[in-house]
Amino acid sequence: MSLGPLMDNARAGLTAARFGMELVGRNIANASTPGYSRQEVQFESVSSGGVRTWSVRSMVDNFVQTRIAQESQNQGRLDVERRLLSEVSPVLGTTETGLDAALTQFFGALSALTAAPDGTEERAQFMFRAENLVTEFNTEASNLDGLARQIDGEMGVTVTQVNKIAADIANLNGVISRAAGNDGASNQIIDQRTDLVNQLATLVDARSFSDGQGNVNVFVAGGMPLVEGINSYQLALSGSSGYSSHPGVAVIGPSGEQLDITQRVGNGALAGMIRIRDDVIGGALADIERIAATLTLNFNRVHAQGYGLDGSTGNAFFSALSASTVNAAENIGQPSVGAVVSDLAAVTLDDYEVVFTSPSQFDLLNATQGTTVSSGTAYTSGMTLAVDGLTLTLSNGASAPQAGDRVRVATVAGHGRNLDMVLTNQDKVAAATSLSTVTTASAGAQGTIAATVTDGTAVTFDSYDVTFNGSGQYSVRNVTTGATLLSNVPYVSGASFTVDGIQVTLANGAGSPAAGEVYTFAGEALPSANGNALALSALETEKLMDGGTLTLAEKFARSASQVGVEQQSVDQAVDAQALVMQALDLRRAAVSGVSLDEEAANLIKFQNTYQATARLIRVADEMLQTIINMV
Repeated sequence: MSLGPLMDNARAGLTAARFGMELVGRNIANASTPGYSRQEVQFESVSSGGVRTWSVRSMVDNFVQTRIAQESQNQGRLDVERRLLSEVSPVLGTTETGLDAALTQFFGALSALTAAPDGTEERAQFMFRAENLVTEFNTEASNLDGLARQIDGEMGVTVTQVNKIAADIANLNGVISRAAGNDGASNQIIDQRTDLVNQLATLVDARSFSDGQGNVNVFVAGGMPLVEGINSYQLALSGSSGYSSHPGVAVIGPSGEQLDITQRVGNGALAGMIRIRDDVIGGALADIERIAATLTLNFNRVHAQGYGLDGSTGNAFFSALSASTVNAAENIGQPSVGAVVSDLAAVTLDDYEVVFTSPSQFDLLNATQGTTVSSGTAYTSGMTLAVDGLTLTLSNGASAPQAGDRVRVATVAGHGRNLDMVLTNQDKVAAATSLSTVTTASAGAQGTIAATVTDGTAVTFDSYDVTFNGSGQYSVRNVTTGATLLSNVPYVSGASFTVDGIQVTLANGAGSPAAGEVYTFAGEALPSANGNALALSALETEKLMDGGTLTLAEKFARSASQVGVEQQSVDQAVDAQALVMQALDLRRAAVSGVSLDEEAANLIKFQNTYQATARLIRVADEMLQTIINMV
């Protein structure tokens, strides 16, 4: 009987036991390593006797791993949304601070002015509150726009992270495919790759699939390749799309072409950034701009109809509305559309869109109402078009329009950021609705004089006199300037004449006016009149927003509350998502986690096996020595 098989079996057992102890040591060393999956050795018997290592497998539940990657996308998106929303809410302020409070204080000061329209202190306080309101509009609109620009920068950083992780995954694909043997060395690299896939999922909606050859391929935006084998592609911030001034996200294809995926990012941190930037911040900013424009339009209309303490009228209070235009980023041609506010009374604050159906025709749409204003209008460069108080001038611009080109016309965009007060003299605050006149007659005059204001915009507040001569005629002179306005006008009792917006009627009194009699008249402001101040104050409760359903304050309150509700909803979703991730981590740990107690037991098992096989080798050696000594 040969001792060779005995020695071979013992040697194989010794090797297997040693490898088992090495694997136990590897598990114990990585017990606290995030993402590490417990490894287990599998042995098989050899037909000639003994044992060999068949494989080393990672203890992984693929279903749980897939769920972790999917839920990581939700977690990445929700975490970003929660953080960004926490920055948006303070910008909008509270009922005690911010725009809501400024509106209340503005109309409160206006209400006080209605009680004392000629009060110096009341006028000064109203001007102060108006300036504060303008500042709040400017600040909140600018801060919201700044947050949106900040998110643009964060998107760039996130895209860089995505590209780095994608390149690392492709690199590990190559390392794993080159790794050979059954010693489990590649399992830890696979764990690293799995961890990278999970990290990628927190940033973007990435779906990973095994190709059956050891590679993991990653796709984004519903099928755009990001990692294919050992090749990785890149994301990039793309130019703005539509009328947006913010960048989008694109995949750079194999030939360097950019494929926009902004609307298909789907999930992860990038999706959260885009949603908060475009929907939440964009919506809140649009509301503030519209509130500012609505206040300006209506306040200026009413204010221009009244009269100040100095008798002035037709004055704007806030900076005038201005229309702006922007070409769609996808336009092939570069047509130019100029827009000016030509009839303030007809302005609706709606947005409009010029859509070229061909180089020679266009449609005009009301983008706010979703209606067609006109269709199939013939286009010629330099033509003008009037719509709801706006005058549009269409021309070829940098290049003639092409079919599908679009141009947006807006009267609201940017108004919150650019709102200003153009009235700086508090005496010009138009609290009164009308003017009066003052008249006098020289001592002993036989006639009478009456004067009324017929055109407040023409009143100069100069003094005038009417002097009769001996021929039954009179002359009218502007005493303030010294100019003679009318000369040798035949006198007819009860007849009238008009000078600088004031209608004057001369008539017989005790007798007919005699030579040398002088009558005077002048325009005069009514310092205690508050009719126009009351009309301005009524704007506070007038339903000016959302089709006549909300006041200015109600519109802002609804906008701010929508952000608050959004934040509350996201906070709850984050808490719920944390429980989901915790449950998945526990399920993963149950399968893939390292149990030190179990590893200690395995260590003892392999140690005993090692000692037993070592004893077997010693016995075989002793038997061999015995045989040798017998010879």
